[in-house]
Amino acid sequence: MKRQREILAFAVLGVVMVAGALGVTYIVHAQIHPPRDMPAFSFDSETVTYDATGGQTSSRAEQFSVRKDGSTARIQYLDNPGVRPSGRYIKVINLEAGVKFIAVDIARAYSASALMPGAADNVARARQLRCGPENAVRSVFEGYEVVWTQKKMTVGGTETVDHEFWKAPALGCQTLHAVTRKDGRVIQETFARNIRIGEPDPSIFEVPTGYTEMSPLQVWEFMAERDWIAKPNMEHEGLQFIMTQYDRNRPKQ
Repeated sequence: MKRQREILAFAVLGVVMVAGALGVTYIVHAQIHPPRDMPAFSFDSETVTYDATGGQTSSRAEQFSVRKDGSTARIQYLDNPGVRPSGRYIKVINLEAGVKFIAVDIARAYSASALMPGAADNVARARQLRCGPENAVRSVFEGYEVVWTQKKMTVGGTETVDHEFWKAPALGCQTLHAVTRKDGRVIQETFARNIRIGEPDPSIFEVPTGYTEMSPLQVWEFMAERDWIAKPNMEHEGLQFIMTQYDRNRPKQ
């Protein structure tokens, strides 16, 4: 594999050199980037899933907030009667405090870990990610110009799912509308509403009062014991990585 990559690299270099000698002109497609001075903002969103007949099977409400420094907070409202009681699942990356925490209302618990060095720089670079090509289809959603992009994903190695996104350059290429299709049929849709410009409530970026600290595994086990989610697989590499990072970066009391 390494040898093949080397051969490909040299082949590409050779083509560039020959084409340059022949005076070939290359066209680099311009990209749409978010503004460097992006505002702080918040919005509500809803994700709806549909069955084969087009009937709604479930919905999930969220609130997403971004501060001027790039810190983010995503709150998912858990409300699925018969499966779990109502509550909130909160994921926060607080650049100012240098901490990431996840809190679960149902367990009245949270997990926290220190941000890796350079987190703020990574956020700044992420803000410059392209929204889409300059010639992308544009429209307006909730009062903001959005750029349409799409991508295909393979699920289970056999099924192909189409994802469409409408991203707002003025809001750091944040997705305001998303549609997932399978065999041409819409199976999930997410749309933002009530977009608010300005610094979000500071309390969103703080650990809720009265919550007990747990490790990510303890929170997972708490929910699994009540059949709200599947039991954790201790051999899963992803879970092992999460626990390793938690133990390594847990803020010192």
